[in-house]
Amino acid sequence: MTFGRSYVGVSGDLLTDDDRRNLAHVALLVLDIAPKAMVRLVICCNQASIVKTIRQNCKNFRLNYRTFQDGLNENEKGMLENLENGIIDCDTSFLYKIIRHHRLVPTPTHGWNGEVDDLKNQGDLVETFRQIRNLVVHLPTIRLATEKILNLKKNIFQTVAVVSYLCEQNGELISEMESHLNWP
Repeated sequence: MTFGRSYVGVSGDLLTDDDRRNLAHVALLVLDIAPKAMVRLVICCNQASIVKTIRQNCKNFRLNYRTFQDGLNENEKGMLENLENGIIDCDTSFLYKIIRHHRLVPTPTHGWNGEVDDLKNQGDLVETFRQIRNLVVHLPTIRLATEKILNLKKNIFQTVAVVSYLCEQNGELISEMESHLNWP
């Protein structure tokens, strides 16, 4: 449904319905599934929620949890509070920030901000989600070749599948991801 309006990509080409659908699928995966997968990774590594793990780390390093919270903006404080209540409404960037800062998963094989050429630990998975998120959010053009969109979806699916395999018994992430991909 186009509502009588055409959307134009940066190159000036009109976006087709398939272009919009593909971009919507990728956005849903990055905005909804990636944060859930990152939270599951942290819980899997620490056997506790993100907030409990951060609090324990603060105690271990003799830091004040309130001091940690003081370094967050209001939006981030709200996301952290919601995480404590079991609500995942935070974005990949915020999760990456706290996962990296508090060492909630092992350091990626090639370090934070490094290339991920093989998934060898949970940090590599977190780094992959960050790179996918950045690629999608900072796309140079709105329109991507169908092959690139399919490769991006495949990369997201494979990364989520690894998280699901490592951290879930019921495949909930896979089911959610499939429902997004089957969305009109």
